[in-house]
Amino acid sequence: MTKAYTRGAKRRAKKMLAGLPDIEPIKKRQPNGQHRKRAESPSDPRKTALQARAAHFSGKNTKEAMAAVSGQHISSQLGMVIQAESGDKHVSKVWPTFQAWCMAETSYRRRYLGQGEFAKCASIQMEPDRFEADNGHTVDLRDEEQKDKDAINAWMCWQGHLGHLSATQRSALHDARLERAQLWRDRKPTQRGLYALEALNALHAVVAAKG
Repeated sequence: MTKAYTRGAKRRAKKMLAGLPDIEPIKKRQPNGQHRKRAESPSDPRKTALQARAAHFSGKNTKEAMAAVSGQHISSQLGMVIQAESGDKHVSKVWPTFQAWCMAETSYRRRYLGQGEFAKCASIQMEPDRFEADNGHTVDLRDEEQKDKDAINAWMCWQGHLGHLSATQRSALHDARLERAQLWRDRKPTQRGLYALEALNALHAVVAAKG
């Protein structure tokens, strides 16, 4: 095949394509087969939520600012106080303590008292049959009576931990748990927020000491 024939074939192909409509370019896919990452979409609800968090926490809308508020603790006012005052390392220590206590309080009220702490939960809590989703990797083989007993025991254990704190510290922690106090304002902790963090540090110290 001569070079002249090849050039002629290319010219003929260009003329044929000249009259055809433009073909939409193929979008690049990710290794997992998706067209693109959801975070790149302007309508991604996760991106919108992170932008709102970043605006509330630091007033910045950069990728770095959104990455800094991607942790679960930032959804809480107390979590923002911990992040601002102590950073990631301290968050990893005290936040699990706060979560475990909150879960014990919620479970106790739901299983033993049969009610929630918020009015919007009443219709759900009054249902005769309770359904729970197990997010763990093991199957919970406990019956309902055992679950009720464990919820009471866990709550009583936390009451023992809280007993080492002052009344004002306990009140500050309940305010933080129920989000009924302003712990964060104008992108910085309030005095009540700083005191709630101090109370959480005290609670964590008690838990750590008892091992």
